[in-house]
Amino acid sequence: MHKIKITAIRKADYKDLQQKYENPIQHACDIQEGQVFIVNGWQRPEGMCESA
Repeated sequence: MHKIKITAIRKADYKDLQQKYENPIQHACDIQEGQVFIVNGWQRPEGMCESA
């Protein structure tokens, strides 16, 4: 499998959409801009939130 590099380039927080469509979650995503993840294939990288 190929290694994939994912870089967070922007972080957005839409409180109105979270309240409407998601279960309330504290600290839903702690990714920081510029954070880099390396992953094999289609696996979600460790430390990356599901909503990202």
